[in-house]
Amino acid sequence: MRILVIGACGKMGRGHVKYLKELGCEVYGLDVNPNINLISKEIGFIPIDGIEEIQALGIDGITVAVPPGEEPDICKRLLEMDMNILCEKPVALSTEAVSSIIDAEKRSKGRVMVGFTMKYDASFIKMREVIKSGKIGKVVGINAKKCWRASTSWRFKKNGGVVFIKDIHYFDLIPWLLGIPIEDVFAIGGNDYYGGESEDNYFLLSKLSGNIPFSLISAWWSYDKGESYFEVLGTKGGLVVDKKAKLYLSGEEVEIFREDPLKVELREFMNMIRGVKKAFPDLTNALNAIRIAECVKNSLETGKVVKCR
Repeated sequence: MRILVIGACGKMGRGHVKYLKELGCEVYGLDVNPNINLISKEIGFIPIDGIEEIQALGIDGITVAVPPGEEPDICKRLLEMDMNILCEKPVALSTEAVSSIIDAEKRSKGRVMVGFTMKYDASFIKMREVIKSGKIGKVVGINAKKCWRASTSWRFKKNGGVVFIKDIHYFDLIPWLLGIPIEDVFAIGGNDYYGGESEDNYFLLSKLSGNIPFSLISAWWSYDKGESYFEVLGTKGGLVVDKKAKLYLSGEEVEIFREDPLKVELREFMNMIRGVKKAFPDLTNALNAIRIAECVKNSLETGKVVKCR
């Protein structure tokens, strides 16, 4: 299978190249980085000069790993060529932009899979199973913390920020885990660590349907130590995924075979290209998650509770 990675020289694109090669693909790369030829030899992909080469090369599918402000136009152009796409989250920075991609997908033979990798993480898949089984009883709350140093400067610019670039995962994950929507949000934060154009930290308190609270501490902070956890509290027990992605049920570790979720996701993208009938994170999921992200940004700007439904 021939796969093109757009943004192959970036941090995420390099991960795509690595795992696609391990999965047996012939990998091509496209990037604005002037050192693309040197980097292609270093990590092992075939560089191309532009999207117009795709059809002549017989490319089967394309992954898009570029800053989010660039994603909508790239996706729409590829859909015009009837290509199957895996686009990294968030796909766009507004519900209007996502809706325009959805319209383009309706006119295309191609489909767009969205890179919500947490849905391919074995720990969260198992967490969802346990919640559905009733083993922890009624869910009464969710707590999360996700803080680390940022690796690239574009994340602090106008089209960056922790809400859309990092925490969009949670706004997709939580409704999937519990089967209920996020209704209200209240956020306080700012750009205290890097002083950029977008927020680099905030505290979030939100309410899910059924009056279930979800709290989040999020930051790209300026020191090396990273901290993260995700906790679901129930009336009969609790579930925690720690910073090493290990799952605990009421304090006891749950043994799970866990591959890198990105590799699992790319394998499923290959299956999508082959026509395997299976649900995958799509543009509707992205639209719903971005709607929540817009509400969080609104709350940060106004200092008020924002209703999302």
